[in-house]
Amino acid sequence: MPNFQFIHAADLHLGAPFVGLHQNNPRVAQIADEATYAAFDKIIQLAIARKVLFVLFAGDIYDAEYPNLKAQLRFRDGVRQLDKAGIASCVIRGNHDHGGSVRAKLDFPDSYFEFAPGANSPHFIYQNEIPVAVIYGYSYPQRAVTENILRYYNVRSEDQKYFRIGMLHGNVGGDAEHDNYAPCSVAQLKEVAIDYWALGHVHQAKVLSDAPAIAYPGTPQGLSPRENGTHGCYLVTAQDHRCTIEFVATDSLRWIDVEYDISGIESEEELFRELGDLLSEQYAKTKRALIVRIALTGRGKLHSSLQKSGALIDIQDYLQQQMTEDIFINRLQDLTQPDFDLKKKRAENSILGDYLRLSQSINSDEELLRKVLLALAEVADHTDVKSALEIHQSNEWLLQQLPQLIEQAEARGADLLMGEG
Repeated sequence: MPNFQFIHAADLHLGAPFVGLHQNNPRVAQIADEATYAAFDKIIQLAIARKVLFVLFAGDIYDAEYPNLKAQLRFRDGVRQLDKAGIASCVIRGNHDHGGSVRAKLDFPDSYFEFAPGANSPHFIYQNEIPVAVIYGYSYPQRAVTENILRYYNVRSEDQKYFRIGMLHGNVGGDAEHDNYAPCSVAQLKEVAIDYWALGHVHQAKVLSDAPAIAYPGTPQGLSPRENGTHGCYLVTAQDHRCTIEFVATDSLRWIDVEYDISGIESEEELFRELGDLLSEQYAKTKRALIVRIALTGRGKLHSSLQKSGALIDIQDYLQQQMTEDIFINRLQDLTQPDFDLKKKRAENSILGDYLRLSQSINSDEELLRKVLLALAEVADHTDVKSALEIHQSNEWLLQQLPQLIEQAEARGADLLMGEG
């Protein structure tokens, strides 16, 4: 069997809006509006540059049941570019772009193949007019497909000589961050005679198995704070019935979380300088526009200054004004602690000592943790909490954050008791 290369991409979500972007900045709005399209363009350019044999799009090309015409035209034009370069393309539909969604009537080249909802015959890929790969796939007939769909992947005995690919949009292994559509396990996938499982639905890239290869490429462009870090697609080299997988970044606007310890910082001027240098380093390392969430941590002299009304907003605004690159500060969060020996203060026979001992005891009482959840949302940065709930849509996620929220509440209360708030 001759070796060949292909690209595995998924979850393009063309035209999707960014979630949790708190920036009233025309420049970041411009980049964000074009980001999903720019990521798709990079996939097309990569395919052409590497002269791959075909490109797989494993579901959710669009973000909605009624995708805008711009998104549909951009996708069709990209497929046409592939066709002109002699590159085939193969698509399955997922929960966002399912078979019941409405599409414009556009002409696609003969090299484009889309699996229909339900059972399908396998699709062959040719190299120099010789079949080298066979692809099995399933498109969602409607948004919610809650059954295990592996019964639709019936590998024929006569296809054993080809490199076999299964395209599946679903939740493998019960990822709690994503809807449990087309659920199955890694063990179940391994029971099917497939060499490469091209998965979609989960937005973070991960390889679940090497032999056979079972992989999520993730979304090519992160769209929310929880989709931080690098996003891209896979460049796969197939030989015989094995393959190697290379991740290639395609995002043009990247979410990153940065922590900075204020210990040893003597002044606001020093803080501005250090944070500015840190952000410039991140930009130089990633070589792309950044949406940054900064968390100030540690104990230091600046803690009391950070507690003053409007201080964080003023710092964030000033830092943003100093940025010469495409760096957008989406949030500046204060997680610092008072500049004193917490252990010593907790042991004191005083109101402050009683308060610190009580806050420490909360973390060991799960029932109490749940009872103080709403109270902590008011004591800590309640706007942040509500925003986080909108993004993560999970009370369980918020409960995991309670230890940090308790520390914030503890620090704020200590400041008030010591007359620094």
